[in-house]
Amino acid sequence: MTGAMKLQPDDGPRSSLGIGLGFDDVVGPRREFARRFIEAIRKLVGNKPGDHRKKTIRLATRISGAVGLAGVERLNHPYPGI
Repeated sequence: MTGAMKLQPDDGPRSSLGIGLGFDDVVGPRREFARRFIEAIRKLVGNKPGDHRKKTIRLATRISGAVGLAGVERLNHPYPGI
């Protein structure tokens, strides 16, 4: 052999060897997705104290508004006919 082949250090990316991203690189985006997903679910559920009261008041206001739009008169007595 006239020219000996020289080995070169492998400092480059390893994607050609079938070695993918490191564990932290793979898990990082999943953790971020999980964190955002949990935040969104908590917002939907409303895990804050007092939220259920606010929602009940809002619902009662909407119902009374809808009753007014439907032309139903307000009842002065809770049990009509008594």
